[in-house]
Amino acid sequence: MGEKATLLSESVANGVCLPPVPNKKSKVARVLLWSVPMLLLLFGIFWVHLLNVVGGDDWIERHFLRYASHSAVTRRDARVMIITIDPARTDGLGEFDDGTIANQKWRAAHAELLAKLVGAQARLVAFDLTFPAPAAQYTAENSKLADALRAANASPRSRALVGYERAMDANPAIDAVLTKEQMGLVSVRELTNDLESGQYLARVLLAESLVTPSALGAQEQLVRPVPLPLAMYLADQELERGKPSVSVDPSRGGLVLRWPNGESRFIQTEVSVCEIGSTGCDPQGNPGNATELRRAVMPLWMGTALDFPDRSYAAVLNQPTLGENYAGSVLFVGALTDKEKQALGPGALRDAYGVHVHARVFSDLVKGSYPRHARPLWQLISLVAVLAAGLLARLFMPIKSVKIPIGWLKDFPLPVGFFIVAGVYLFVAGLIFRYYYVFFDLGYQLLALLVGYFAIPRLAGLVEAPAPKGKE
Repeated sequence: MGEKATLLSESVANGVCLPPVPNKKSKVARVLLWSVPMLLLLFGIFWVHLLNVVGGDDWIERHFLRYASHSAVTRRDARVMIITIDPARTDGLGEFDDGTIANQKWRAAHAELLAKLVGAQARLVAFDLTFPAPAAQYTAENSKLADALRAANASPRSRALVGYERAMDANPAIDAVLTKEQMGLVSVRELTNDLESGQYLARVLLAESLVTPSALGAQEQLVRPVPLPLAMYLADQELERGKPSVSVDPSRGGLVLRWPNGESRFIQTEVSVCEIGSTGCDPQGNPGNATELRRAVMPLWMGTALDFPDRSYAAVLNQPTLGENYAGSVLFVGALTDKEKQALGPGALRDAYGVHVHARVFSDLVKGSYPRHARPLWQLISLVAVLAAGLLARLFMPIKSVKIPIGWLKDFPLPVGFFIVAGVYLFVAGLIFRYYYVFFDLGYQLLALLVGYFAIPRLAGLVEAPAPKGKE
């Protein structure tokens, strides 16, 4: 203190003005003064999904997923097998065209196949085929299949499911032996292509729930028969822990499974809510005076294929005895017909058949290997981290002018720190997605980086505004 006072007195005596001593605390205070309101503004923009309204976050998200999904570590449920009916190779079983009345003659073969698979101790068998109402001329075939389904579902170690066409007439012979959880809508017909007509992302419906006003004024939730992949997952859980109930929870953004003993499990999905009668909300088949429809969907976007063992329907049916590799297996029986082929955009699932899509969705549910957003709390924490990284990068790696001998680019200002932090962030985000299938809302993270690197340093006076040309 004495040295500073001496220097000051000498400078005053000599008529010299010393430069002021920098006040580091004032810089920190100014940074905090602007960082807090900027963070609150970012939180508000994120919470109301402002970038989603203008489409910016969706554009960044789908391009990130398009490339990051190719490096994702694939996890396959080793129990899953596929049995396919190839219409060109039915080996004497006759013509097959899924959904036609004439195909009901195949139900006797379905019954024989199911009995053989259950006898080989298969755990789950799903007929990923359409099952319209029984025709009078095929009463015997329908009775055989109903008996086989009843026997399979009476076993303590197996379950059998059938897929129902949405809004199709009821099938009394089969419906009599199946609960709602043991049926599944043929959800390949429920695929919804989003974002630029499905060129980049497809989603598959997992469940729908209806909210209806009860007589007491409270809301009672009714869940429809769920699509086949989730129905298979519920049946798998039933064999393991008892039958769970399923509901769509928009507040948490996913599905909630509850068991009678009080246990529950949350499955994160995407959830949309619409009012019955509004544009884009399908009211078909709603019971009573339902007012709200909730849909839980799962993104279908993997850059790598899962190769499930594939068996021929005719070969399995004609095989005298099935080997031990069927014990504990999860089998999807489907048809390789043109109308079952789905155009899902680029990647390994492009032009996949419905049975392969459903097998993949079931496997992803079991392994948790499907794309999903990070929880809101982690999203907010990441906003703080990215903003802080941008601010530090500006302090230690400021904008530098790069000499480029091209006209107006001769003194191009290059934000070195911004690009370094952005590159590191995208690399880390890619690693998280690769191993955990979790991704952040990249548009909001990049906005936080822009605020931290450019806005706050300027507002806090840490950097000087560029001088107008000719007045440097």
